[in-house]
Amino acid sequence: MELPLDLGLTDKETELLQAHWALVREAHKRFNLTAVADGEAAEKHYRDCLAAREVLRGLPAGSRVLDLGSGAGFPGLVLACTCPDLAFTLVDATAKKCDFLTGAAASLGLANVEVVCGRAEELGRGPLRESCALVTARAVASLRELAELALPLLKVGGALLAMKGANWAEEAAEAEHALAELRGRIEDSREYTLSAGDRRCLLLIAKTGPTPDKYPRRPGMPHKRPLSGRQVGAAYCVF
Repeated sequence: MELPLDLGLTDKETELLQAHWALVREAHKRFNLTAVADGEAAEKHYRDCLAAREVLRGLPAGSRVLDLGSGAGFPGLVLACTCPDLAFTLVDATAKKCDFLTGAAASLGLANVEVVCGRAEELGRGPLRESCALVTARAVASLRELAELALPLLKVGGALLAMKGANWAEEAAEAEHALAELRGRIEDSREYTLSAGDRRCLLLIAKTGPTPDKYPRRPGMPHKRPLSGRQVGAAYCVF
């Protein structure tokens, strides 16, 4: 894979990301990591993930960034390669993927990466609760579900960076009341288009206050029954 010259990468960063893709390809022979082929990887994976760098560059050095559903390392490992001053926690619920992430981070020499194997619903009730400056998520879940998984992990004043596709506005509208219940607020949306015409959006959601203790619910519930709400007078009826 040859990375495009217009990604603004240093030679070292380019070498790291090309080495990362080689590791992904090798691991993909043993179990499913990505459906994207060599010719599409630079655009559909790396350019897409690197769009988030502008948000991460505003964080103080040493800030904790937690990547939910890291899988093959998109975007967590990609961003760790290009933002060495930040501390990345890569989370996945699948042991094989966590083993890959651990091995890849070691092979790439990334001292700013730790890997945690577990479900976000459980981590959101443990030591990681309200510990992160930023949570990233790419192709993980609908925004209603993702909000319940991510917001409990954020410090008040932190933010969820949800990397979404062309239907982001519809997802945001559906999640409005759920975000209010979880103490989140959409702060910014930054649309961009990949060279093949695929539309993307970086959706930035601020953590406005402590998430109520009852969230996240038990494993599986955010997916089976994502939070929604309807306004009743001045209060929300959440179901």
